[in-house]
Amino acid sequence: MVTLATLADLLDHLGGIAPDRIRLHPAPGTATEDDMLRANEQHESLYELVDGVLVEKAMGFRESLLAAALIVVLDGFVRQRNLGLVTAPDGMIRLAAGLVRIPDVAFISWERLPQRRVPTVPIPDLAPDLAVEVLSAGNTPREMARKCR
Repeated sequence: MVTLATLADLLDHLGGIAPDRIRLHPAPGTATEDDMLRANEQHESLYELVDGVLVEKAMGFRESLLAAALIVVLDGFVRQRNLGLVTAPDGMIRLAAGLVRIPDVAFISWERLPQRRVPTVPIPDLAPDLAVEVLSAGNTPREMARKCR
């Protein structure tokens, strides 16, 4: 993680997100994937792991409806052609060490899946062919730019 001196530095590093989206336990910069899995089981919100920080995923009812509609359309296309898998807004993907994202919708082609099989681990190492983030009021432009990178 980048060395940060203040909470303002941390919020800026994460894309200018609201402070109420940061979990303080475990302390920012020390969270692990196990902490993320535990938080996602114990709380009503979903959390992503970004540089050792548990960041609440900004999503509401309307965003969930849009994600569901996209999943229906994309999954129909993918299944009909046997192209791979489509995941929903709780499908966690490890993009790098210390970076676990939860795209609202993702498509992973069979070619990207080891032995063309569905992963059995809760957080597979995968780079999706397509990742969709439905914008929420709580998302900032810088946060979304960071997610795109």
